[in-house]
Amino acid sequence: MPDLPPPPAELAHLSAHLSPAQLLAFIRAFGGTRLYIPKDPNQSSTLVQAVGREAAQALATWRGGEEIKVPIARHWQIRVLKAEGHSYSEIARQMRITEDAVWLNLRAARLTAHQPDLFEG
Repeated sequence: MPDLPPPPAELAHLSAHLSPAQLLAFIRAFGGTRLYIPKDPNQSSTLVQAVGREAAQALATWRGGEEIKVPIARHWQIRVLKAEGHSYSEIARQMRITEDAVWLNLRAARLTAHQPDLFEG
């Protein structure tokens, strides 16, 4: 897996307990939902199946027995997909947004090359 861009501040509470790769798997599996974190996750739990035993246990130690809101972190996910080598059209399809929205997001993060103006001297 390529080096992932650092998670944004909105994910600080989660990134303190999960590696970037674990955090990405967690958000891809549960982003936008409320999720109950079991006190003792077992192999058959959806949490363990989605992020692995180590990450599930880290979440259980932190917030076991509680329900948390899992952010979507769309801007970060777009930057991660770009770092993984996906094209703008692939990113747009995966994120269910337009290619223009992908370009604008990456441009805001300064991850696109500026196309020279045809009329510049």
